[in-house]
Amino acid sequence: MTERVVVPCITRKPGCVYFVGAGPFVKIGWTGGKVHDRIASMRTGCPYELVLLGFRSGSIEVEKDFHRLFAEHRHRGEWFHLTPEICAYIKAKCIGRSGTRYQNPHHSLLLAPQPIETAGVL
Repeated sequence: MTERVVVPCITRKPGCVYFVGAGPFVKIGWTGGKVHDRIASMRTGCPYELVLLGFRSGSIEVEKDFHRLFAEHRHRGEWFHLTPEICAYIKAKCIGRSGTRYQNPHHSLLLAPQPIETAGVL
């Protein structure tokens, strides 16, 4: 008789869903580590300055939900056109890079910071 091995589902692993702006685009991604480390690894080969627009706790499954939610704005892969709809979501639901809910001088649609807890994901 063969012993059954149970492999935990990685889609439920805790982590962070992030929104990184790059020119007219936004990457919606997931990391199980620190957001800034993930952004640093993306800088090579990107022709735009990468700007953390916002992040929130969530699993890979949550990241995929965002990909489906914003599918009509998809450019390619995990890259989406940075639309007012996506900016409105980031403004309402995400933490900004300074631990506030969000003001970013690079994107005028993201306004009105409100202090909140960052839970150490930066």
